[in-house]
Amino acid sequence: MSITIPMQMSLCNVSYDVTSYDIQEGITHLNDFAFSHCRKLQNVQIPQTLSEVGVYCFSNCTQLEEIDLSKSQITKIPNYAFENCLSLKKVILPFSIKEIGENAFYNCEKLEKVVFTAPDLKIIGNKAFYCCEKLKDINLDFTSIEKIGDEAFYYCAKLKELVLPDTVTSVGKQCFMYCEGLQKADISNTAIEKIRESTFEECRSLKKIVLPSSVKEIDANAFSYCSTLTDCKYSRDAKTADNIFEGCREYNSKANQKRLAAERMATER
Repeated sequence: MSITIPMQMSLCNVSYDVTSYDIQEGITHLNDFAFSHCRKLQNVQIPQTLSEVGVYCFSNCTQLEEIDLSKSQITKIPNYAFENCLSLKKVILPFSIKEIGENAFYNCEKLEKVVFTAPDLKIIGNKAFYCCEKLKDINLDFTSIEKIGDEAFYYCAKLKELVLPDTVTSVGKQCFMYCEGLQKADISNTAIEKIRESTFEECRSLKKIVLPSSVKEIDANAFSYCSTLTDCKYSRDAKTADNIFEGCREYNSKANQKRLAAERMATER
């Protein structure tokens, strides 16, 4: 069943049985839970006039495969907006977006691509992309991202490379934990002062990470069980917990420690 939503200011809860929605121009708000648990919904057309989406709006739309918000005027993806959209593969964010809320795409297990062409995007909330295990790329170059919350990209297992822009000042604890496919992380251009607890723990493919000179503190288990890590450069003045490299087999090997010591001596001459 397909439905065209008539022109009105807001849209409340809708039928669970609908497979396609064409939301006409004139709609400005989608209320909390408006499409929640519409498990047959496969397609939604978003109008240019849309400026606000409620919490849990599309949560548990388990057959929805793509959402294109690029024409809308939305400034925030609210908390839990697309939680458990198990078939969602692609998201296109609007130019106007400033914040992605907590758990916004929680457990979107098939999500592969998010288009972040949003120059005013500053915040990615806690668990925003938690367990998006198929997410392959995070390109934040065209944003003004400042804060990435706790567990924001936890278990994004297919993510291979991470480069954060110079606008970033804070990354939450366990942010990239269990990103098992991550091979390289470059956060050297950021203004981060603290690497929080378990930020990169269990990133078992991570071979190299470059930290910024601004880092003053590294918390417990920051890189624990990154079993293939060999290279992690940070200021010797930084305050570090005792176990930041616990379980890092390659990093802690005698040969690698000897190499790192030689490199430090060469740079100090």
